[in-house]
Amino acid sequence: MNKHPLVYELQKLKDSSKEAVAHSDLSTDDAFKRYLHIERYVETVLRDIVQKASQVPHPVLLLICGNVGDGKSHLLSCLNNDVELRTCYQSFSVHNDATESFSPDENCIQTLTHILEPFADDNIDKGHCCKQILAINLGTLSNFLEERKDRFSKLKHFVENQGILELAQIKEDTYREGSIFQYINFTNYHFFELTEEGIKPTIFQKLLDRLALQEDSNPVFAAYQRLLAYEWSDRCPVRYNYEFLFDPNHRAVLADLLVKAIIKEKQIISFRHLLNFVHDMLVPHQFSYEDLEQYGNKIKSFKFKTRVRYYTPYYLFEHPTLSKLFATLTKLDPCADRDERLDELAIQLFTSTSPIEVFKQHVQHITFYLRKIVEALNSDQDALFKLFIRLAFFQSRGELFTDPYFQAFTKALYAFNRKDALGLRSTNEIVKAAVEKWNGSTHGKNNVMLPSASKRYKYRVFKNISLQSVLPTPDQKANIAVLHQFFPQLRFEFRSPVGQDTQQIDVDYALYVLLCKINQGYRPNKLDRNNYIIFVRFVDLLINTGNSGSTESMLYVDEINLGGPLDYSFSQNEYGEYVFEKL
Repeated sequence: MNKHPLVYELQKLKDSSKEAVAHSDLSTDDAFKRYLHIERYVETVLRDIVQKASQVPHPVLLLICGNVGDGKSHLLSCLNNDVELRTCYQSFSVHNDATESFSPDENCIQTLTHILEPFADDNIDKGHCCKQILAINLGTLSNFLEERKDRFSKLKHFVENQGILELAQIKEDTYREGSIFQYINFTNYHFFELTEEGIKPTIFQKLLDRLALQEDSNPVFAAYQRLLAYEWSDRCPVRYNYEFLFDPNHRAVLADLLVKAIIKEKQIISFRHLLNFVHDMLVPHQFSYEDLEQYGNKIKSFKFKTRVRYYTPYYLFEHPTLSKLFATLTKLDPCADRDERLDELAIQLFTSTSPIEVFKQHVQHITFYLRKIVEALNSDQDALFKLFIRLAFFQSRGELFTDPYFQAFTKALYAFNRKDALGLRSTNEIVKAAVEKWNGSTHGKNNVMLPSASKRYKYRVFKNISLQSVLPTPDQKANIAVLHQFFPQLRFEFRSPVGQDTQQIDVDYALYVLLCKINQGYRPNKLDRNNYIIFVRFVDLLINTGNSGSTESMLYVDEINLGGPLDYSFSQNEYGEYVFEKL
C-alpha cells in the first residue's frame, strides 16, 4: 500500500469517508468504529427505556427526538449491534429518518401518518401490541402534530405535557410506567456536562484520549508506529501534529476550546463534525498523500520557517475557510485578545537574545522539531509571537489565559438548570441593573431612562420600575451534582409589583457579557441594539408595565444637569387627571 499510513487511518474520520457511520442499519463490526465508539449518558438512558418498553404487553411508541447530526442514527446502529440488547431492540419496528417518504407521490407527513397509524386516536385502544421506534427531528414532529392534530390528539397532548418542543422545559428522560408513549430528547444532551466546578467536557476528552492512546490496540497509534519506519518521517507534519495530542494538557485545552465554541459562539457540533474536525486539525490540506515518494521529497525540501504553518497549535487558528468550526476557533485564538499579560510575554520574547529559552519557561517538552522552527522564525516576529502564545495557551490550562466571564456564565448556567435561586442571585442582579442602564445613566436604583428620538433633547424622562424576580422555590432545587441534561442559556423572568404579567428573557453568553459590561459603564451602541433587539423589546415591555395612578406609572422629567436631582414629575391621579409638578 503506497499510502501515508497515518493519514490513511485518520481519513476514516472524515465526513466523506465510506467508513463514517451515518445510518442505523450500518454494521459497527469494523474495528476502527468499535474502537472510537464513546458511550454517552444518553445511550445508557435509551438502553434502559428500550429494555423496559420491550417487556410490556401494551403498545409502545418511543420517540427519539433531536436535531440533524446529533447522533440518533449512530446510536440506533449501536443498539442494533448490541448482543445483550438485540432481542429487546428487534421487538420494535424502527423508522430512522422521519424526513423521508415511502414514495414520490407522498410527502414525509403522509409517510409518518402510515407509520403511526396504530397510535392514532381511533386505533390506540384496540388491543394491538405494536412497538415502534421513531427517530424524528423536533421541527418535523411539530409540523406533523400541527397537520394531524385531529387524528393524533393523544400524542399531541403527550408531547405538549412533557414539554418536548419547549427547549427550556427539561424533564428527566426515563421510562414512564404504564404509558404508551415514551421519548428521549437528544436536544437536551450535550458533549459536556455542568458541575459546580465548571464545565466537564467528557465526550470530547474521551475521544481525544482514545485517539492519542499509545497502545497497539489503538489503530491510529499503530499506523503512527508504521510511519516511523520511513526515513522522512522526522520531517512529517502529520506525525508531529499527532504527537501534539500525546500531551494530556493539549488534549484538555482542545476539549475546553470545543466547549467554548459551543457556548460562546453557538457552534453546533455533531459527532460527525467532531471526527471530521480532528482529521482536518491533524492532516494539513495543502499536501497530497497518495504518492509517498513525492510527498517525502516535498517535505524534506521545506524550510523550518515554513513548517510552522502546518503545526497544529498554529494551524488550528489560521484556517477559517476549512469549516464553520475552524472559523469559530479563529475567534477564540488566544492571540486575538491583547491585554497586559500578553504584552509582558511579547516584551519578554522579543528582548531575549535566545527566544528558545523563553519558550522553555512556558512550554514543556521542547522537541528538536519545535526548536528548529523557533530558531528559523527569528526574522518573523509575528509568526514567532503567535506560535509562542498559542503553545503557552495549550500548556497553561487557563493559568495565563483566565476567562472570568465564561467562568461566571457557566456557574450561573449550572445554578439555573438546578433551579438554585441563591446561585442565580448575582446574575439576576446583573440583568436587573442592565435593564435600568440600557437607555443611559439613571437617577438612583429602580429608575429607567426612556429612549428619546433625538440626542439633542434638553430633557430626559425617567420612570420608576421596581422589578421583582420570578425565582424557583427552595423545594424545586435539584440535588444533582453533575448535569447531563440542561438548557444552554439563562432564562430570567420579572414582574412589576403592581402588575401580574411577567416578562421573560433568554440570555446567551454574548448577551451576558454585554450586560456585564453595561454594569461596568459601557454604553450599548447601535450595533448592540440591532444584535440584541430581543433585549430592547424586553426593556420596552418592562418600562410599559404599570397601573394608572401608581408610582409605577409616574414619569420624572430631568433637565440635563449632570449630578443634579430630578426636576419634574408627570403622573395621572385617581380622577384620571394628568398632573405635572416641579419637584
